[in-house]
This record gives sequence, C-alpha cells and structure tokens, in this order.
Amino acid sequence: MPMMSVCSMTSCSPNQRLPHHPRASEYLLSAQERWSYEATLNSIYARAGIAFKKMDQETDDHIGIELEFMSLLAERMAENESNRLELHAAIKAQADFLENYMLPWVPAFCRELDAAADHTLYQTWAETVSAYLNEDLHNLRVYAAEQQLFR
Repeated sequence: MPMMSVCSMTSCSPNQRLPHHPRASEYLLSAQERWSYEATLNSIYARAGIAFKKMDQETDDHIGIELEFMSLLAERMAENESNRLELHAAIKAQADFLENYMLPWVPAFCRELDAAADHTLYQTWAETVSAYLNEDLHNLRVYAAEQQLFR
C-alpha cells in the first residue's frame, strides 16, 4: 500500500496550514544555515550510496526523504545479518541518523501536525511517527548490545 505523501499533510484543511514545511531546517536552523545542513545530509546519503528521486518541493531534509533513507538502511541491515561488519555499519548509521538528524526536529513537527490536523488520520500519524522513532532508536541499541556490536 503506498504511503501518503507528507507534502499533502502540510495542508490539513482549507482553513488550516502548518506553520512550517516538514523539513528539518525549518525547525532547527536559521536561514543562512539551511544550505549547509542540506549539504551535510546530501553527503550522508551519498556516502551510503543513495540518491533520491525527489517529488514536488522535497529537499534532502524533508521528512519523506529522511524516512525513506531510514527505510533503505533498515533493508540493508536485514540483508546483512550474517555479515557482522555490514550489520554494525547499518545499525550505527540508523542510530546516528535518528539521534542526530530526525529526533531533534520530528517531534516538534508531529506536535504541529497533531494540533493543526482536522482528521484523526493525521493526528494518529503524528503520534505514531514521533513515538516510533524513539522506540526504533531504543530497539537498535538493544539489538546492537545483544549482538555485541557496539562496545
């Protein structure tokens, strides 16, 4: 089932709009720092060998792109369970990306979405995403410890 574009969620009803676009730089940085932040993300994606086909106004710090990146890293983790070095790299990449790039801003976006949404679908999505990211980070750390990957 295709996931609904987060771009469509920036307009919650004809009378309501979110104060910010679903982009990290809108929540974390001043205008002059936005380009540098996106360049850093682009470098992270390139080091992982991933290039995105972006839609509409998506930028490297758009929540849709960041969630897709996490999805691709999770696929790599699953594909490399028998290769400890690759497994370690995939888990570390996911944990670092969650902690340093997603969790600093996504909860604020989700609170705004929840407050602006006029439909329970969007409110539930906002609550679920924020909670899931925190739980995912916790589960990655637990799994890494069980596998004795991080010391």
